[in-house]
Amino acid sequence: MSEEKNHKKPLFNIQRHYLISLLLVLTTIVVYFQVGQFEFLDYDDNLYVTENHAVKAGLSQKGLRWAFKAIYVANWHPLTWASHMVDVQLYGLNPGAHHFTNVLFHILNAILLFHFFRKITGTLWRSAFVAALFALHPLHVESVAWIAGRKDVLSTFFWLVTMLSYTGYVKQPTIWRYLPVMTFFALGLMVKPMVVTLPFVLLLLDYWPFGRLTIHQLGDNRGSGCQKKIFFRLVIEKIPLFILTIASCIVTFMVQSKGGAVESLIRFPLTDRMTNALVSYARYVLKMIWPSHLAVFYPHPGIWPLWQFAGAILFLALIFILVIKTYRKKPYLMVGWLWYIGTLVPVIGLVQVGKQAMADRYTYIPLIGLFVMIAWGAEELLKRWRYRSFGLATAGGPGRFDEAIAQYITVLRIDPYYTAAQKNLAVTLAKQRRFGGAINGFSETLCLNSEDTSLKDDLKNINGRKDKD
Repeated sequence: MSEEKNHKKPLFNIQRHYLISLLLVLTTIVVYFQVGQFEFLDYDDNLYVTENHAVKAGLSQKGLRWAFKAIYVANWHPLTWASHMVDVQLYGLNPGAHHFTNVLFHILNAILLFHFFRKITGTLWRSAFVAALFALHPLHVESVAWIAGRKDVLSTFFWLVTMLSYTGYVKQPTIWRYLPVMTFFALGLMVKPMVVTLPFVLLLLDYWPFGRLTIHQLGDNRGSGCQKKIFFRLVIEKIPLFILTIASCIVTFMVQSKGGAVESLIRFPLTDRMTNALVSYARYVLKMIWPSHLAVFYPHPGIWPLWQFAGAILFLALIFILVIKTYRKKPYLMVGWLWYIGTLVPVIGLVQVGKQAMADRYTYIPLIGLFVMIAWGAEELLKRWRYRSFGLATAGGPGRFDEAIAQYITVLRIDPYYTAAQKNLAVTLAKQRRFGGAINGFSETLCLNSEDTSLKDDLKNINGRKDKD
């Protein structure tokens, strides 16, 4: 994990964080300001607000009792009902004001997302880029500009607050820091049960960028036992969260089945569901890249054409191969891809709820994983020329060792898994006869890339030179 240092920073850097947050706020308002002119829709807005007598009565003890007991529109999400009640209490049935509440939560989510990744990775612009994509991507319009989409923006708010709380827990694991994690997660589940995948995402973050687990060592006999123990400890640590996940899944399935929302296997056989899931995974990625032909409702075709199914399998397989081949040097690709795949599982259609094949609103949280892949991957491509120039500076300018070392350290703060920078740093330290640091550098590089046999020779040579001195 590459954290920001605690030492005092220039005032300009501090202002830059606030400036980016302000720009996120302003750009999101500019894009969504028009929703203040929108009316209620007959598509679920009537069920959630305009024709819901409990909600129209505003916030009250009676209304809250109904919210926690009601199984309405095939869902149990008491905090969603409570949020709509608060809106009615504040604004009456003014649709523009209800829309702006959604926009407000969307803005808060973008800012929280920015500060979360900035805090845990120590990077500014990549974190800002992820937040900007999240704030402005067209696939998120449905969740923000649809009053009944409140459950998306509100549940994501609790999702992000949970992750920020988990950041504090990771720094100092105590029960008092764990309780907020559980509390905010439980609140998120009471808004929309789709957030059940959050404990799995926390495990991904334990690998990158928190660095609590080094998966690339699991296959190494020397370190596999230790890493497996760490992995199981991290899983056990999250058992209370998994219990909440299981409970929410059971309640949700029972409620949706009772409400008639779960389609039978006769209507949608399991093979058709699996085919649609794979095609939908690919379609979501394509719509993220090129958001065209967006719709409120995408009807389930039943059986997809063979060429589309085969194309989706090939597309997804290629991405999986890329992720697996690069997981050591580019862990963010694996984390981002598994974030995307995993968080879509509850709504990918294996348990078919409704007659839609997919929905834009389902991407509100999952796309964050793809945005991380894009932000860190693009930065990596842009940095390659810079890395080569650092190496040339070391080879061609022996008198500038201190400057080269400072540059390598900067690179490793950005990407601790970049083995070329780690190796070049070790070489430079060795040229300055700083053998202790060089040995540590070669050892770390060997740990990250055990297949590079030349590193063992380098380490042996450095130890020999150290002994002679």
